[in-house]
Amino acid sequence: MEIARRARGTPRVAGRLLRRVRDFAAAAGTLPIDAVAADLALQRLEVDRDGLDSMDRRYLRCIAEHYMGGPVWRGDTFRDNWVEQRDIIEEVIERS
Repeated sequence: MEIARRARGTPRVAGRLLRRVRDFAAAAGTLPIDAVAADLALQRLEVDRDGLDSMDRRYLRCIAEHYMGGPVWRGDTFRDNWVEQRDIIEEVIERS
């Protein structure tokens, strides 16, 4: 339940988190995974209680600091503040 909650209703994210939590639990020898093991693994992955990871927090910080909270309409504008290539940003955001 903890993994599903922090996946924010996105099956692809839930699957990715489940695989990573499973890896952490296997390495720590805490299989089967319980709520405590899931929480510890998610903390190590820097996924907070709202399901935001470090990249999500970076996006939000950029929007807050450069756009006074939004809206940000164009990927080009957002990318220019990140000094990243457009295809890389779109790929990272789409896969998250």
